Order: sequence, then C-alpha cells, then structure tokens
Amino acid sequence: MTSETTHDEHPELLETWAERWETYPGDAVANEYESWYAKAGVADRLDEIDVPALVVHGEGDVFDIERAEETAAGLPDADLVLVPEAGHLSNLENPAVVTDALDDFLADVYND
Repeated sequence: MTSETTHDEHPELLETWAERWETYPGDAVANEYESWYAKAGVADRLDEIDVPALVVHGEGDVFDIERAEETAAGLPDADLVLVPEAGHLSNLENPAVVTDALDDFLADVYND
C-alpha cells in the first residue's frame, strides 16, 4: 500500500489537512517543518529509553516502514503495530486498529 492509495481511500482526510495547512502563514509552516526535521534524533540512544513503548506505523505511511522497525528494535521494551489501510495519520485513517493497539498496550503495561 502506498500513501497515494490511502489518500484515494480517505480523500476527506487529505482535503481537511490541506485546507488546514493552507490557513497557516508560510513562515509558520516552514518553522514547524524545521522544528522537527532539523533536530538531532535519538536513534543512537534508544537503548537508554527503559520504559514500555508502542510504535504505531501506518502501512501506507510516507515514511519508510524500516524506520518504525528500527525504532521498535532499538527500544528495550517496545511493541510495533503496523496499521493496515492507513498512512501517516493512522489514528484517523484506521482508528479501530490504533485504538485496539493502545488498549492492549495500556492493559499490558498497567495490569501486569
């Protein structure tokens, strides 16, 4: 699945987000992008994050699935959930799968 397929299946999400981003001044969009894209990551220190973690990744996300797999593998106590029929906005595109994953994760963490 590609992000294009996901957008074809959920055109209202694409329209909603496009309309929202169009209301922002160009400088604000550029600053938002720079605020997270230019930051140094923590990939080389994932093994220091010693808490349960849940990595959720849409199968049609524009970011490669390998990034999610590497993140989950690098964390000492992480689960990876791949969300079918979803892109970068997996919680909006396939909320039932994301909600179930969160419910299961929280039950495991707080009921053990």
